[in-house]
Amino acid sequence: MVKNSWVMLVVATIIVAVQLSSASPYHLKKRATEDSDRETFGEFDADSDGVVSAGEFRDVLEDDDDFDETDITTSFQELDTDHNGKISFGEWRKWDDEEK
Repeated sequence: MVKNSWVMLVVATIIVAVQLSSASPYHLKKRATEDSDRETFGEFDADSDGVVSAGEFRDVLEDDDDFDETDITTSFQELDTDHNGKISFGEWRKWDDEEK
């Protein structure tokens, strides 16, 4: 469970880094957050089909030696709340909102 939390922390860190890199006026903050979430989601959605497959998720995280296949698989399953084998942007946003 500790490594699984570590995977989620890395994903959250990527999201925060993107958010911090896009300064905007206060009244546009919500929109900027959604835009930065879309940008981060896009980094995982390699084929730009609007969903993140298990393979795409794995490709982003497997280069980090701190994660093994079990950690990546478990994290993917937690984000894929409708269990269709893909992470939609809605599932991504829901997870991100819960992490904040």
